[in-house]
Amino acid sequence: MIAAPRGLRQGPLRPSRVVASLVILVLAAIVALVACGRRAIADASERLTMVKRPDGMNPFEFAVLSGLRAAQLHRGCTPRVEQSHKVAVTAQHEVAERKVLPLHETTEPGSQPFD
Repeated sequence: MIAAPRGLRQGPLRPSRVVASLVILVLAAIVALVACGRRAIADASERLTMVKRPDGMNPFEFAVLSGLRAAQLHRGCTPRVEQSHKVAVTAQHEVAERKVLPLHETTEPGSQPFD
């Protein structure tokens, strides 16, 4: 049996010591997580704002139209609203403010579609 150095001998581990050590470790971890969580929530709320889609436009149409417009902006088209730091956000603002609208195909009754 290997003996512990003289300064490290603490005697047998008692259940109360083990529980107290675990409680201290858990409390320290909780305090650290809460501090980090508050900072992360504050940072996220400062940076993230959700763009509200316009009434009458379903979420899928909003996402597709914004994506297509973002590709146009990335290629160099002129933005129609104040430019954001991200192209996708600028495109979402354009769609939300109805500066960019989808082109819906309209067929008149009796007209033949082109082949």
